[in-house]
Amino acid sequence: MSGANRKRLIRFEQEKIFVTEDCSIGLHQTNLSGEYMRFKSSVFYWQVELLSFDKATGDLTVKVMDYHPIDTEAFFGQKLKFKIGKIVFKPLDWNALEPFLVSYRKEKLAKLIDGTADARIGQEFSQRIAFEVSPHFKESRFVTGGIEFSYYIVQIDTEVTVRIDNSFLRPEFEFIKNYFVKRFRRKTYNVVGEVIIQGSSIKVVATSRQIDRIDEQMIQLIKYAQVKVLDKKPKIISVDKALFSTEDIFDQYEELPSGNVFDLSTKDVLDMMLDHQVVRNKKQLQYLSGKKQVTSDRLAITLQPLFGFVFFIETPSFIHACWELLNSHATYLWSVNRIQYSMESARMQIEQIIQSIQQTGRNTYRLSVAEQRTKSDIIFHVITHRKSDSGIVDPFPKWRYELEEKLL
Repeated sequence: MSGANRKRLIRFEQEKIFVTEDCSIGLHQTNLSGEYMRFKSSVFYWQVELLSFDKATGDLTVKVMDYHPIDTEAFFGQKLKFKIGKIVFKPLDWNALEPFLVSYRKEKLAKLIDGTADARIGQEFSQRIAFEVSPHFKESRFVTGGIEFSYYIVQIDTEVTVRIDNSFLRPEFEFIKNYFVKRFRRKTYNVVGEVIIQGSSIKVVATSRQIDRIDEQMIQLIKYAQVKVLDKKPKIISVDKALFSTEDIFDQYEELPSGNVFDLSTKDVLDMMLDHQVVRNKKQLQYLSGKKQVTSDRLAITLQPLFGFVFFIETPSFIHACWELLNSHATYLWSVNRIQYSMESARMQIEQIIQSIQQTGRNTYRLSVAEQRTKSDIIFHVITHRKSDSGIVDPFPKWRYELEEKLL
């Protein structure tokens, strides 16, 4: 038989080697030991040279000539003359073989690899182990720039730390794991990875479709999901507070994680509500926020009797506290003399007034002001929001005029 006639194509597919289109043998019927290496599931061809065939045992000995044959059409015309019981491969080129494997123990493959004189074989432990796993979010740890979980590798009887990189992730996200569960509508995420062992070094490389989807847009959606809860009636209320910052407001809701996970400022909360919610007093809030250039240290949140914002505005003679709820029909404005009050003391006075309103109600408070039963050194005004149902006249300019008139 000439050299050309000795060449054949074989096809690897689903743990089998096809020698013709219709005839195959299992990998266990070869010397490609499944105990120490595992081939990828993809379909690929090798060109081999037929060296010998033992009719008595059915053993066919071959040598791989080309690991990446370009023309594979000849495979479909191949015929089988004798029944093959086993294929014995002559030593393989390791550099060519490795890309076809998903896992292996190189030190156990010395007899199969060409050039066994390589001093590293038998001296340096080399192995690649592929794995797929679906860890739970609750059993994972958010870290700076990624998420981690522990995984036990049976093949080497070792537990390794698997890390999925994502620059948007932070350790603080430990407190909001349920938000990711809700976004993905599942308690787990899929991970595909590989453990690479070289000598005493163990390296783990892994990716996840779900973790890769966490980006700035998703983080913004989760931020808003937290903010959206704030305009609901809180289940926990600090009895000694009426004005809140974002440093303590999230502690007032049982359904929210403790602490300001995203470092949101009071202004951030206001802006997100105005951008994403239907707010009756949107124009008023935007004006107070933007026109007056209010910063977070001049802005506070109220939870009772309704969610709202208190804007502290300084003018040459007064410190003004403007209380605007999201969907109320009136703006409350208190003005204190700057000679008598510092910003800190003015804030304390306004907080005490709002606490009294929480206890007795807004109508009672307004009546007490009318009857001069409140502190006379604090000026109080109510700016009513006119109806705009007709859509013909915009009531906002009148509200703005009345406000500016009182901000002396």
